[in-house]
Amino acid sequence: DVVVEIVSDYDSFPAQVRKTRRYVEQGAGYGVVIEPKTRRVEELGERPAGLALDFDRIIDAGGR
Repeated sequence: DVVVEIVSDYDSFPAQVRKTRRYVEQGAGYGVVIEPKTRRVEELGERPAGLALDFDRIIDAGGR
């Protein structure tokens, strides 16, 4: 399982990282938290082989 969290204006980066870390601890293989305003990315767990995420493109799709 893969979890991708995008931090909204109403969330905090540390809170989203804690939430995603719990998902990984409970069995998700890989999680990523993306903060569009600062372009910060936190990866947790092991990225599955063959999974390619273009973080810049994901961030830019948000229109910020």
